[in-house]
Amino acid sequence: MHKQQGFNVIELVIVLIVLFVLGAISIPKIFDIAADTRARAIKKMALSLSNANSENYKLYKKKNPKAVSITNCSDVAKLLNEPMTPEYKISPAPVPVDKTVNCQLKGLGSAMQTFNATGVSKT
Repeated sequence: MHKQQGFNVIELVIVLIVLFVLGAISIPKIFDIAADTRARAIKKMALSLSNANSENYKLYKKKNPKAVSITNCSDVAKLLNEPMTPEYKISPAPVPVDKTVNCQLKGLGSAMQTFNATGVSKT
């Protein structure tokens, strides 16, 4: 009787089929995780922009010289402690003084979120 060494073709085909099925199941889940991560990140950035805007408006109302002028949605990014990373883009839109408008924040892919901007004039 001859002792078998290695795998025969049928065993290799079965292993490849199992690997293919596992890959077909797991790859879409990995992409969903990435999309969820992007969605959470843009939501967090929009919340940071809204919070910074609120704090700036409070300073403005108290006539604090640390208040920053906000005349356009994109001005709100100046209020952040750290600069916004390049994957985020704020759609430019005018913001009248003492008025609050909804601004659009765009992230990677089709991720989009709104945040509030309230007009502030330091003149």
